Amino acid sequence: MRGILDRTKTPYELLEEFVIPYTKSEEGSDSVVDLDNPPPSKGAHLPAVPAVEFLADIRESQSRISEATEV
Repeated sequence: MRGILDRTKTPYELLEEFVIPYTKSEEGSDSVVDLDNPPPSKGAHLPAVPAVEFLADIRESQSRISEATEV
């Protein structure tokens, strides 16, 4: 995914909202489902390591180093 984003010069931070639910160890219990940004499926192995690494990359690129190390 990073290769596609790099090739199209798409900033990683545009996907931050999408990645965050995959970095939490529990599934949310939202009663309203956003069809444009669906939550992780039931039984997903959370947190997803690639999502955590991607979120850390986003925060590092924004010079939010302290937040990147918390992830």
